[in-house]
Amino acid sequence: MAEQQHKRSALIEAIGITKEATRGGYDALEPPSLLKKLYTTLIELTEDANKDDG
Repeated sequence: MAEQQHKRSALIEAIGITKEATRGGYDALEPPSLLKKLYTTLIELTEDANKDDG
């Protein structure tokens, strides 16, 4: 259950970062660490989804 909550939190965070970037253009992804956080979160969620699929 904790793993599911972690995935949900990560997804919500990624959506929030994406919304900010959409509103503010690419400048909203400064500092670059924010873009890296989005990228790593999406990679993590994709890997988890692939594991769940078998």
